[in-house]
This record gives sequence, structure tokens and C-alpha cells, in this order.
Amino acid sequence: MTVSTGAEPRRRRAAAPPPRRAGAGRKRSKKALWNTLGILVFVVMGFPVYWMVNTALKKQDEWQNYTPHFVPEHPTLQNFTHAFQADNFLISLRNSFVITLGAVLISLVVGFFGALAIARFSFAGKKAVIFTVLLVQMVPLVVLVIPVTQTMQDLNLNDTLTGIVITYLVFTVPYTVWTLRGFISNVPRELDEAALVDGCSRWQTFTRIILPLTGPGLVATS
Repeated sequence: MTVSTGAEPRRRRAAAPPPRRAGAGRKRSKKALWNTLGILVFVVMGFPVYWMVNTALKKQDEWQNYTPHFVPEHPTLQNFTHAFQADNFLISLRNSFVITLGAVLISLVVGFFGALAIARFSFAGKKAVIFTVLLVQMVPLVVLVIPVTQTMQDLNLNDTLTGIVITYLVFTVPYTVWTLRGFISNVPRELDEAALVDGCSRWQTFTRIILPLTGPGLVATS
């Protein structure tokens, strides 16, 4: 009886591995599902880019055809040649570069310091500022078109690069402030205090602690 009693628990222990295999199978199925979803998202997001390049490499009679072709039958660079030879192409390219660079840089600088002030300092009207930033993002852009246009006209900034940059800043600065506020708030305040105790000034704390740690947030926001 002693031998048979000791053998039964051993048989029960030996039967334990199957649940592990079932768990491993679930993990593989879950991984395959996520991989499939990732590929699907990549295809959906990348297809417009592919179709744009595909159309650019087609001849005029080919891309005007109602029957779509996913691969150009006779690839050509003729469309790029016409674009570069256009009279206003270089001017348009320069204007786009100036507007994009100006809007991004100014928005990042102004938005970052605004987010830093909200996340790190206490001042009168802080809640009102946060509410205003959030409110501007909730307002539909169409509602702001007429006021912004009227303001640009009053300032004689219509049809100017400066006016376009300012118009972009109206929409991008609140978004930048709100986004970077979250990144800065995730940086522990203890790091700031430790840097100040070690002899760093406020500016050194900003450049050596906060700015490097929020670098990914700056890249994502820009």
C-alpha cells in the first residue's frame, strides 16, 4: 500500500506539461494575430504612398485610363522632368521649405517652453491656460478660418510667407503644448531637484536633464 500510494502522485505530476503546451500555443496564436494586424496596418498606411509613386511613373494616357494598373506598363520619368522644368517649381519648393521649417521650429520652441511652464511651475491662472489650450484644440478648424483670415488681412499679411507661418502656428502651438506637457510631466521632479542640489542652475537643469529626456517627444511632436 505504501508503494502504490507513492506512485499515484508521481503519475499526476507527469501529466502537468500539457497545460504549458496549450499556453505556448496561445502565445504563438496571439503573436501571429498581432503580426497579421501589423502587416495589415502597414499595407493600409503604405498603399497611398505606393499608389502616388506608381502614378508618377506612368505616362499620361496610362494614369488617365479608368482601368487601374498596380504596376506601370511603361515606367517613365517624364512627369518628374516636366515638374522640374516648370517655371514656378523652384519657387514653390523654396516657399514650402521656408513655411515648413519656420512653422515647425517656432512651434517647437514656443510650445516646449509653454509646456515646461505648465508642467513644472505654479503660477496664477495656470488652470485657465490649460483649459484654453485644450479648448483651442476642441474648436473645429473651419470655425477659425474666417477670424484668422480677417486678422491676416488687417495686418497686411495676406499672400505672404509670414502670414502662412503665423496661420500654421495658430493651430500647431496648442497641440505642441498639450503633447509636450505629457512628456515633461513624465520626467521625475526628483531629477530636477538632484541637479539643483549638485549645483546646476535652472538653465543647466533644463539643458542637461529635461531636454535630453524629452528628445523622443520633440521628434514625435515635430
